[in-house]
Amino acid sequence: MLQPRSDRSSEVRSPLPPSKRESRLTDRDVDPMEAAEPSVHELMTKDVRTIGPDASLADAARVMWERDCGFLPVTDRADGRLLGVITDRDACMAALMHGAPLHQLMVNDAMSKAVMSCTIGDDVEQAHSLMRQHQIHRLPVLDGDGRLAGVLSIHDLALRALQRDGDGRQQQCADVGETIAQIGRPRDLRPAD
Repeated sequence: MLQPRSDRSSEVRSPLPPSKRESRLTDRDVDPMEAAEPSVHELMTKDVRTIGPDASLADAARVMWERDCGFLPVTDRADGRLLGVITDRDACMAALMHGAPLHQLMVNDAMSKAVMSCTIGDDVEQAHSLMRQHQIHRLPVLDGDGRLAGVLSIHDLALRALQRDGDGRQQQCADVGETIAQIGRPRDLRPAD
């Protein structure tokens, strides 16, 4: 049985006080291997299931159920180009708005076509920035030819933060917390760019 979501608070608090948000390490304290930020390619999920635009929303929902996810990249079957993304919410809202069952609706009719993405060479801070600015949980990751290489999620960033030690862990956990706070913020209260 589905459980209702709890109400979101409109007040957003940073997980750390301002004095603790910046790393206080000196060059002597930093191991060069630990200091290097990983690229998106290192953190992304590479085994990503996709769906074509001509599939039914019932097919998309089935794949999401089987993969325990709420998001599928929509790709061109011929060349692998990213065409859009479909979420479980997109499918649900399309069924409601069209008054039709999922098997009668196509992915192309419900998918988001204006997609924010990043590339395999982007750094983690760029990914955080995109997620915060556009309030999204997942970023399709494209290779040099514009084809889907994977997906980077807020979950991937959180796992990376928990793998760090010491101040690096504290800073990355703060970064993930700030990104989650921005993603969950009601749109009308989001700070102006």
